[in-house]
Amino acid sequence: MKTVFKLIGIILLVIVFIFVAMLTYFITISVIEKHKKYYSTERYEEISTINNNKSLVGLSENEVIDLLGEPEYKHIAEQNDIDLSYYKYVAGSIYKKTMFGDTYGYKYYYFIVCFNKNSIVINTFIKEST
Repeated sequence: MKTVFKLIGIILLVIVFIFVAMLTYFITISVIEKHKKYYSTERYEEISTINNNKSLVGLSENEVIDLLGEPEYKHIAEQNDIDLSYYKYVAGSIYKKTMFGDTYGYKYYYFIVCFNKNSIVINTFIKEST
């Protein structure tokens, strides 16, 4: 009888181990896919085109969110009784040589969307992540 309970215990332990391993695998795959989407060179090229064409200038905050999704960061500041705000998005990355020329690495960028007090885009720019 004790042998049967030991066998059942071992089987349950194996099932739990397999479940945890599968859960870890799917979470890892999800994180990798998100990383590929937001930190890819393709994302940088897409955001760079939007920035260079200034295609967001004149749009409302809601229109920007419809096009780009929720920002990574929202900031609202008061300066001289004027409300200024900006959204920060992940703009992707590009693979570059370092200044010594013999090593390579990724440079990561943010896309900044600036709004006036009426929540209309007045400017956009890309900034290297520090």
